[in-house]
Amino acid sequence: MRALTLKHPWAFCVARRGKRIENRTWYPPKALIGQRIAIHGGKVPTSRFDLQGIRLLVDDLVKTHGLPDYEVNGDLTLQDIVDHAGIVAVATLSGTVTEAANPWKDPGSIGWVLSDVIVLPEPIPCKGAQGLWAVPADVERQIIEQIGSQLACV
Repeated sequence: MRALTLKHPWAFCVARRGKRIENRTWYPPKALIGQRIAIHGGKVPTSRFDLQGIRLLVDDLVKTHGLPDYEVNGDLTLQDIVDHAGIVAVATLSGTVTEAANPWKDPGSIGWVLSDVIVLPEPIPCKGAQGLWAVPADVERQIIEQIGSQLACV
């Protein structure tokens, strides 16, 4: 299985906010279209400045897209976002778009269309990398242990 690392808060948004387009400057390999990829939340920000920036961004996302589609016991917290480090979901890479009337699509980018997203019950700690990278065998086994029955249904 291949994986894609997303900076915060984008992995959180794929897992919990319905983000189904990931913006890139490059096309995925054609052989990857229709295949499952792991969604990896990158390094957790540690500086107060970075955390404040993420908070403002998420506040804007909530204003634009509405409240989260899961229970957060009130306000969306930074902890909700930074808890999404490591492998947090798997998705089918359905294709790409260059134009889309979708709030997640950035103008001028190549939108990787994600479908059949399955959120892992517990993020799996794992070091990420730039670009597409191979999920270590032990991590892939952990993914299958958590959601294997759901993978067979999609």
